[in-house]
Amino acid sequence: MPETQPNILLILTDQQRADTLGFLGQTPCKTPHLDRLAAEGLCFENTITPSPLCTPRWAIG
Repeated sequence: MPETQPNILLILTDQQRADTLGFLGQTPCKTPHLDRLAAEGLCFENTITPSPLCTPRWAIG
């Protein structure tokens, strides 16, 4: 049987707090599709970002 490579789906959202994801059990928000993906895959619960705040991107003209 030939080896198969894993399918990787990386979802990055902008300005979404962790307490708005249903699969973490901290919200009444309904996120059934993300819940299913999290149940079948992997969720990174502790991450680090070099830029924790969302800021506007200014056009340089």
